Amino acid sequence: MKLEFQHYAILANGELAYAGVSKHAGMSAKVARRINAGWIRWATKYVAENEGEYPLAKTVRQLPINPVVEIRIHPVGDRDKCESFNLINGLDPKEKLGDR
Repeated sequence: MKLEFQHYAILANGELAYAGVSKHAGMSAKVARRINAGWIRWATKYVAENEGEYPLAKTVRQLPINPVVEIRIHPVGDRDKCESFNLINGLDPKEKLGDR
């Protein structure tokens, strides 16, 4: 059974890149990477098709400089179960950064 999870993507500079809700069987580094990959694909395509200056366009343009380095995930309505997953290349994908 899939549950609804709230997720937050944090840039290398500490700013929030995006947040959303999605359904998954559980929380893991693999799920965090899939959420981020899907968001980057969608956002890049959206910005390419919709010219202008708006928050999403600015975030997408800064991704090469400030990539998403962490995904925080918790079941909707249960922040006490928040887990953070490190997305920095070269580190163990199972390494958790901890709830900050």
